[in-house]
Amino acid sequence: MVWRTALKGVLFLLGSVCYALLGVLSQLSKSPDGSYAYSMPGVVFTAEAVKLCLSFAMLSAERGSLPAAAGAVLGGPLGHWLAYVVPSLLYSVNNNLDMLNNQHMDPATEQVLVQGKILTTGIVWWLVFREHMPARKWAALVLLFLGTVLTGWPASDDGAPAERKSMYIDATGVFLVFAYIWISASAGVYNEWLYKHVGRDDSIHVSNIRLYAIGCVVNFSGYMASASPSQGMGGVLTGFNRYPHGESFRNRFSLLPPPAYPMCFLLEGSGSRRRAPGEAGSISHADTKG
Repeated sequence: MVWRTALKGVLFLLGSVCYALLGVLSQLSKSPDGSYAYSMPGVVFTAEAVKLCLSFAMLSAERGSLPAAAGAVLGGPLGHWLAYVVPSLLYSVNNNLDMLNNQHMDPATEQVLVQGKILTTGIVWWLVFREHMPARKWAALVLLFLGTVLTGWPASDDGAPAERKSMYIDATGVFLVFAYIWISASAGVYNEWLYKHVGRDDSIHVSNIRLYAIGCVVNFSGYMASASPSQGMGGVLTGFNRYPHGESFRNRFSLLPPPAYPMCFLLEGSGSRRRAPGEAGSISHADTKG
């Protein structure tokens, strides 16, 4: 239908813009001393909570009623829920790393270096599924990686002050990016394995609800572990201004940018997919399948 196509287009553009803001909003939200005045798990928790509500609303529309949606979520075996703990933990770690990275590098450096997940996803995909990857597909992944890196590389501006155009990263940042690209690949491929096996008969919305519900528990626990006694459970939004709210919104709707979608076909061939590998739990792509 025309309206579904239009909706997909709008969400695609929205998600692409949100992905392009990776590192920018968290950089703007820093305090003068370079720290964050808010809880990073608190930001991710608010994003996961909204994605959970949206997924449940979409499942309700799919099943025709709220009770039917609740029955679909609660009716599955406990083992299915437990299987989603691992990707939820991995996605939670990486969503927090999105902000932590910015304390050790500038946004442009982060945008360039995290594209390494394109290559690590190909490696983990091959290790898990043991599907033959011809040389042309590996070459295509390398070209895709180089293309996204060059796209994210900031343009030089000889008239700008040196401090405004310099890229930097410290030793901790190198370690964090290395962890980020491998965690991203592992989470995406493991989630794909779940879709093909454990959740092959489930609605995509049921699978997402499991991810986001566990993500809420993980990140709220992280917030409580780092919160001061004066904050308590109600202080999850303490220190927020428009930039942390914007980062939370970006996290809700970000998806892989347009150049990354060929990776789906490079890894999967002509088979259908419900989520691009390496995508960290975003709602835009997964919940608008045709």
